[in-house]
Amino acid sequence: MKIQRLLTIYVVIVISFTPILSSASASYLDSINFNNMERKKWTIIFYDAADFSNGYSPLDDLASQAFSSENVNVVVLQDTYSGPGRIWYIDENHNKVLLEEMGEINMGNYTTLRDFINYCKNNFSAERYLLFLYGHGGGAWGACPDDTDNDWLRMREMQDALHESGGVDIICTNACNMAAVESAYELRNCTDVYIASEQICGYYYWLYAMDDLCTLINDKQDMSNIEIGKEIINLIKTKRKPVKIFFEKILRVALLKKALGFQMRITLSAIDTSKMEKVVMAIDQLACDLAPKVKNNSFQIRLIRGLAHPLKPNPINTIVTPWIFEVDAYEFSKKCSRFFFLDKDIRTHAKEVMLSIDEAVIANLRGITRSKANGLSLYLPRFKYFYKSNYTALDLDFLDDTHWDEFLKLYFS
Repeated sequence: MKIQRLLTIYVVIVISFTPILSSASASYLDSINFNNMERKKWTIIFYDAADFSNGYSPLDDLASQAFSSENVNVVVLQDTYSGPGRIWYIDENHNKVLLEEMGEINMGNYTTLRDFINYCKNNFSAERYLLFLYGHGGGAWGACPDDTDNDWLRMREMQDALHESGGVDIICTNACNMAAVESAYELRNCTDVYIASEQICGYYYWLYAMDDLCTLINDKQDMSNIEIGKEIINLIKTKRKPVKIFFEKILRVALLKKALGFQMRITLSAIDTSKMEKVVMAIDQLACDLAPKVKNNSFQIRLIRGLAHPLKPNPINTIVTPWIFEVDAYEFSKKCSRFFFLDKDIRTHAKEVMLSIDEAVIANLRGITRSKANGLSLYLPRFKYFYKSNYTALDLDFLDDTHWDEFLKLYFS
């Protein structure tokens, strides 16, 4: 293919003349007109934010599974704690081809994400784009910390980066705690499908599905973004079997135990972002109903909060830390409808939250110790000690459009 010949020429030039590229050096991309390249169906944009101490970059494991093809490009921006930022192309034979060496970059700055998306759209143009965000996650607070620059991507920064680069079709967050109502709502106008975990999101979830994902989007051109979002969850469900993991990759008992633990704790959902307006409207109504109850029914609300976390005892790890910051939004609403069954407004609006989440979450995967994880979490700490008052100061559309923060202020005062 034309792109393979171009990349081969580039590798020869690098080996022969330029041992080390710097951010100041002229890129070979500047001298090539990529607009003349055949436009593919998909470009996978992988944002590998591994610039944190003792951090793991999945690039090598990603390359062993993902691949470019006739209809798919795979492009990776990698930043590690010990090395410079680099842009890689993963070819059809799983080879990593170095495109750019950037020097030090701040993965926690929204311009880095924006510029990388633009880079991929300009140089590897496609009909549709799938963005992977890899790194630590913090729900409403954002994701992708960069320890070198002491920064991270706030949710508003993600929104700005995506808006200014024209958005993408599907976002997959390979980061913990990102299936938050606040996060999905912030990106509702930036993507059609948002895939994330309510809690732990280990790379084990994604690794063994990447080859099938690349095959899927290469072969199935008639599938909508919604259908592909559902199928991604199904692929991960199929590929996460511990016996298969053992024989394919994991040979050490410790890693097998870890993989089993991830399987039991998995939470992963695909969200139709066009339905998030309805979810948030229902939550706002429920918050307005609950606020007047705080004074005389605080114990009842605390009881609901304590019962609404999706944890069960984990036989692999006997010490289980409860969900102390977020609560499953569906489960919390379900408990509200039951404990306030005499209050018609609360009962009605709680059921509206549940119905709207059922519509928004188009596919959901949960391990046996997370059986009450229904796809979307919401910030509601279990105890006052864990309440972060700066939550109400976050620059979030969710807080601007609802009374949830006002309810929390009353509840924790």
